[in-house]
Amino acid sequence: KHTARQPRSRPSSGTLAGVVDQELRRSIIRSAQEVLAARGAKVDAVEVAEGELVVVTSDARRVAPLGGLVAAWNVLPPNERARRLASALEGVVPSTQVTSPGARERGAVAWAVAAVLSLFAIASVAWVRGEATAADARRKAREVPSATAPDSSAVVARRNQAVCSGVRKRVAGGAPFGPFESEGWIVELWLGREDGSLTPAHAALAPLGGKRVPAEIDPQLAEIDGVLQIADLPVPPGAPDTARAGGSLIQLQGAYAAAYLDPAQRERFVALADRLYEATGAQLGALWARCGELPWHDLGAWYRGRDRGAAAGAMVFMAGRYSDSGAVPATSRDGSANTLAAFVTRARAGADDRILSLAVDDIGGKVVTTDVAGTTIRFPLGGYTLATRSSRELVALLER
Repeated sequence: KHTARQPRSRPSSGTLAGVVDQELRRSIIRSAQEVLAARGAKVDAVEVAEGELVVVTSDARRVAPLGGLVAAWNVLPPNERARRLASALEGVVPSTQVTSPGARERGAVAWAVAAVLSLFAIASVAWVRGEATAADARRKAREVPSATAPDSSAVVARRNQAVCSGVRKRVAGGAPFGPFESEGWIVELWLGREDGSLTPAHAALAPLGGKRVPAEIDPQLAEIDGVLQIADLPVPPGAPDTARAGGSLIQLQGAYAAAYLDPAQRERFVALADRLYEATGAQLGALWARCGELPWHDLGAWYRGRDRGAAAGAMVFMAGRYSDSGAVPATSRDGSANTLAAFVTRARAGADDRILSLAVDDIGGKVVTTDVAGTTIRFPLGGYTLATRSSRELVALLER
């Protein structure tokens, strides 16, 4: 009696893992079949396994590496998925083979579906423009897709926002992240100094100007087909400009978000945070992810400072003040503003090992302090709101 051998999960270049969930696998296979049919390729079967697309023809079993396409699949529009699949299949499956009747029929169906979707997009644009005022229509024209670009960046952004907002609500209610639920999420790494002198123009951040993580900084992250940009950190929602923390904000989008949500790859982001923290001479740092246009800092993973007070202050400000639950208010009990500097000062005065243990360790985090690296506060991937809860608890302990 034979038992089915479970496939081993091994990371592949740019993918979340070698094993692909069934829904994602079916989606890739359907798209691959449409691409092959359009190319006139005669195939017997298509499968996805271990980060590769397997195409079986009458005379051979052909394998096309998918690279980072699996990890990026759910954040790509359909036309970009098809383009990348066609590129992966180039030279692997000849397009000059005689098309079978079945392939022709599948190709015809695929093109018919595409035509219907294009007509639907055109009708949608006309309706929106007809309902809007003339001035509003000019503004929306930049956002609503045209007939020749049914998958514009504005449409993708709106779809991603809707998806990640739904996932955020579900996860906030206690459900775990599902595989590949990364659409719309943005990973953000903030680095700063207590005197505010660290800016996005810092020389150590210059290698990041190529919009990707360069190989000299992290070879594994360099293989991920995501988008990187450097920006200024906005003030907490509703706060005055005097609450601005300064520093530099490194934003990682697209396939980077998918990798951040993968336990096997998340440590690469923590390593990147530590490396850039040291290269810039930062004294404060924080790493989290947020949902699209929402300002709330969810999924906090790493907070670092030159001492316990700095690390705790960074956590309370970045996780607590940027929380839709109001975990940390804008002002303290004495009426003073809860700025980053105020939190650092307060934490230095009162956050000893016992207090930090109560606020962090008892909730599921970990505090590590060394003479060389200072203090780092870490939270596991499954802790969607652990950093926020820890911030609320720490503020309550300090105000007793």
